[in-house]
Amino acid sequence: MKTISTKLIYAGFALALFALLFTVVQAANVLDKRTGLSPNSEIYRHYTVLSATTTDATSDSLSIAGAKKVQAYFKYNDALGTATSTFAIEVSPNGTDWYDYNKLISNVANANSETITRVASLEAVGTTTAMYSLDLVSDVFDQVRCVVTFASTTISTDDSTCEISIEE
Repeated sequence: MKTISTKLIYAGFALALFALLFTVVQAANVLDKRTGLSPNSEIYRHYTVLSATTTDATSDSLSIAGAKKVQAYFKYNDALGTATSTFAIEVSPNGTDWYDYNKLISNVANANSETITRVASLEAVGTTTAMYSLDLVSDVFDQVRCVVTFASTTISTDDSTCEISIEE
């Protein structure tokens, strides 16, 4: 009789443990009401901040407060392949005071994988596409914006686009 009672107690304990685990797993899979994403999902936003601009321009600012990663994509389309356009990123701690960001991490293959190539800007020639990261391990900012400057030899059909991706 004692053996049967012990087995029933263990079976009841195992059933209760299973029910508790099932409830925890179900709660973890509930969608976040604000974003529609699972609480463990990464939030990714992508913006075109300057679209095919043909003149010097500064984009509107984007909030990157709390971002894990920020990526900038620069595209330059030079009809004749002879002019240049310079892309740069500016950052702000408060949305009012702006600073040149001189540590864009270049998307280049390095000879030594421990060395990261950092640049202040991209001077694009011809048809160019490039991708750069912001170093958010060492730096923290509230706002970011893109700046594009055309060379004086640029013709009216040349255009520049700047896109920014943010992972929170």
